[in-house]
Amino acid sequence: MDGLVKLSVQGNRIRSVDINQYRWTRLEMLNISENRLENLLGLASLPSLIALNIGELFSSVGESVRCCTD
Repeated sequence: MDGLVKLSVQGNRIRSVDINQYRWTRLEMLNISENRLENLLGLASLPSLIALNIGELFSSVGESVRCCTD
């Protein structure tokens, strides 16, 4: 799936994403809004990313999402 350019998984019950395990070097747009994100890892592995929609930065009241690029 190295040719993937746009991906939307909006409105699911996704809690954790580790992009490091995928090879999406051409991905330009990622929409993971309206999920239950607690972890979002590996953004640095998306060199072509120009648009990222993660919606609100809280999985629930008082809980912040852990997000890092390593």
